[in-house]
Amino acid sequence: MHTGIRALHRAAVIVAAVTGLVMPVVPSSALAAPKETESTYCAIIIEKLKPGEKTSKVVREATCGADHAAVTSQLGPMTSTLLMHWCQNANCFGGWGTDIYGSDGPCDQLGYGISFVGWGFNDAISAWNVYNSCNNTWAFDHENYYGDWQQYYGNVGYCGNFMNDRISSFKIFK
Repeated sequence: MHTGIRALHRAAVIVAAVTGLVMPVVPSSALAAPKETESTYCAIIIEKLKPGEKTSKVVREATCGADHAAVTSQLGPMTSTLLMHWCQNANCFGGWGTDIYGSDGPCDQLGYGISFVGWGFNDAISAWNVYNSCNNTWAFDHENYYGDWQQYYGNVGYCGNFMNDRISSFKIFK
């Protein structure tokens, strides 16, 4: 996408997030874009995909904040498994990050599907770490697993110029 158009798109997304003009199926913690000048953490628990499903259901979410421990404590007793941590910047240096937990344990062959990363994170992810057998990641540049995509294996310190700041959905699996 052309740089000028991308900037206008980002501005429209932020305006939509601030004014509440967003789709109600997106987790509310993902609606407001974190401030780029501070470290902000978000956390979401999702269900494992079942045969025939494309999108993992959101079980619980936390309001984003500067204190990682305070954010994750909002999720309640941690009976879920850390699957992925995506980041705004390469090598997860500074900026914001989001923890994705699975309520059904580690990744298997079906894994977990994140059909939309949320307005605050759309087209802004540069890196991620994966945990608990979630070694395969498919990153897509449109929601619902459409558009350009790239497959990755293991932790990704930088997703490369092709997908940097373009990711809108993920599939993670064993």
